[in-house]
Amino acid sequence: MEGMDFYSRLFLDLSDRLAAEVPDLAWIDHDWGQDQTELRPALAYPAALIDFSGTAYEAMGGLSQWATATLTVRLFMDNYSQSHVEAPDESRRQALACYALERQVVEALHGWSPPGGYCQELTRTADGAENRNDIGLRVRTLTFTTAFEDVAG
Repeated sequence: MEGMDFYSRLFLDLSDRLAAEVPDLAWIDHDWGQDQTELRPALAYPAALIDFSGTAYEAMGGLSQWATATLTVRLFMDNYSQSHVEAPDESRRQALACYALERQVVEALHGWSPPGGYCQELTRTADGAENRNDIGLRVRTLTFTTAFEDVAG
């Protein structure tokens, strides 16, 4: 993957890592806003959508910059099980399986560094939830950071 830009290379490495370490994920893709339609996104569930939400740069001297990149992994789950206290235990377990999946993703990525040493290990910095009742999905967003040297030219 030499000669490939940082974001493309990291996306491919992240995708491969998730596919290998979290086999329960049925779909792994770049986040192109698939959930921003009026219809339910055409994804297989559970799905992981990866995006790079921002990068801060600091001058290092010459044309080199130290970059701190933030990336997100959004987990889309179509959960129809009940989790209320009167629901059967099996239903409750299925409803809460989203948290086990999230844990698998965190364990696969937090502290992991892509092969080739082109960036620092990933560090989880936040997580959050969205209930997308408009499209019938539960979404968990995991945020990670990494850092790398960007040399112009």
